[in-house]
Amino acid sequence: MGGDGKMNSVKILHCADIHIGAAESFLGARADSRRYETVLTFERIIDTAVNAGVDVVAVAGDLFDSNTADARLYRPVLEKIASVPDIKVLFAAGNHDPLFSSSPFLKNKNPGNLYVFPEKDSCFTFDDIKLRAYGRSFGNVYMQGEQSFGITPPDDGYVNLMVLHGELTGDLSSQYNAVTAEFIKNSGMDYIALGHIHKRTEPQKSGNTFYAYCGCPEGQGFDETGEKGVYVGTVGKSLCALEFIPLAKRRHFHIKTDVTGLASQAEIVNKIAEDIKNTAGSGWEENLYKIELTGGVKEGIDVNTA
Repeated sequence: MGGDGKMNSVKILHCADIHIGAAESFLGARADSRRYETVLTFERIIDTAVNAGVDVVAVAGDLFDSNTADARLYRPVLEKIASVPDIKVLFAAGNHDPLFSSSPFLKNKNPGNLYVFPEKDSCFTFDDIKLRAYGRSFGNVYMQGEQSFGITPPDDGYVNLMVLHGELTGDLSSQYNAVTAEFIKNSGMDYIALGHIHKRTEPQKSGNTFYAYCGCPEGQGFDETGEKGVYVGTVGKSLCALEFIPLAKRRHFHIKTDVTGLASQAEIVNKIAEDIKNTAGSGWEENLYKIELTGGVKEGIDVNTA
């Protein structure tokens, strides 16, 4: 792609906010196994990148839910990255996994194809695919945004990709790396891969720069419903052709079941099951559900929520 002599472009996978190790406490005894499912989600992301033939995986922060993740969580991640040496994996640390002393990326030997942005504005240059990758990492749980990025990209035909964990705002008051429309417009980037907001946005444009949030690939509660996944596609000069790929192991559904007129516990259970299947469709067995019962039942019916 990068060196074919045509208008230069790069194929990327854009992901963020995987939060490996996050606990969903409402699951009770099953919460621990759910924490490890997020590792499998990351492995699915890398497999998707391989199958799509991407040049770059851009991870826009909060790969881990915290820097206290134990070795059983971070070692498989580093091993999976090392297993795809031909793919460049770019990582800008977020507010959950900032680059301070306890960071897995500072405590361990990183794979040669993993490029971790430091705390200051930085650039990695990849001449083989004519790409310059820009970004910076959180060094603590809070980080102030910038009026403008500290490095101006040269006008040499290379694709300019930025990876940032931050909050799109109208000013710099946010403590989570405020990113303004002016910052984007004046960045000189072709595409900015954003993380921090768990809800996906469609690719948008400010000036000549495309940007998007890909959202999180796994919801972490019933306030994060809907399909979750990653963006895969091609970016370049005046080019942004990205496709959303759903990847979640389990989706979260909040279902309201009207039990009015039902005469027994069995009828209530059957109505819940019917609503689940009608809402979630095929694969409904894999998901997580919050069931809200509405309406009224006859006096004396024991509704056993367990």
